[in-house]
Amino acid sequence: MGVIIPLVSVTAFWLLVGAGGPFLVPKGPNR
Repeated sequence: MGVIIPLVSVTAFWLLVGAGGPFLVPKGPNR
């Protein structure tokens, strides 16, 4: 049961990065 917490944390972290990244850096050097 101790595996659930880090799994959820990593999943939520990458969801935030994937959802918020493009909005935080709309004029990045690559785009």
